[in-house]
Amino acid sequence: MSYALITGGSKGIGYHVAKEFARRGDDLILVARSNGALRDAKHALEEHDVTVQTLSQDLSEPDSAEDLVEFCDRQGWDVDVVVNNAGFGKHDDFTDTSLHVNQSMLVLNCYTPITLAHKYIERGADVINVGSIAGYQPLPGFANYAATKAYVYSWSVALNQEVNETVLTVCPGPTKTGFAERSGAEDLDGNGMEPDVVAEQIIKAYQKEDSVVINGWTNKLITAASHMLPPSWVAALVGKR
Repeated sequence: MSYALITGGSKGIGYHVAKEFARRGDDLILVARSNGALRDAKHALEEHDVTVQTLSQDLSEPDSAEDLVEFCDRQGWDVDVVVNNAGFGKHDDFTDTSLHVNQSMLVLNCYTPITLAHKYIERGADVINVGSIAGYQPLPGFANYAATKAYVYSWSVALNQEVNETVLTVCPGPTKTGFAERSGAEDLDGNGMEPDVVAEQIIKAYQKEDSVVINGWTNKLITAASHMLPPSWVAALVGKR
């Protein structure tokens, strides 16, 4: 039995991607921090007559990605597609955010995806990396978050050219997942795409073996405009509020 492994799979984009895979008949491994949210997601997804395994784990902790792979191996769970969806951001000046938070962001947003991709691509698995349009531009107030997503974008697009397996880079913009509230950017909440629509676009792009998908025409225009201006101009125009 092979599984789709989805980090951050209990809510938001991750949950709706899991739902799309379940509709295809794919069995699932969901990884998230909240046992309660995982339990609810498992119950809902099993209605599609698929097997749903869950694991409560904080992937922002060092070595947690390696621990996840080892756990799946001990359980005999083969993985044929990895969805690196888990991530977080913090809306504040870089120096006003603790070093621990900034380091944890790097672990979750960058180290975990490269670890899971490295471990599973060599076993023949496909990879879907969820980045952000934030990765196309420097964002004062979201400096570290945008930098992690810039890393994911550059690494993931290049990786798609290096390997035989499908590596899809996903670049959503604002999405109604609660990210804005959790990150401290409540003024951005309520604006954005629905996560189920984003998930549908991700699965369609994956099935077509696309290399990059930018969700929504507005976001496509934003990313195109970002490439036309010097980064310092973009940072000044975007500001942080």
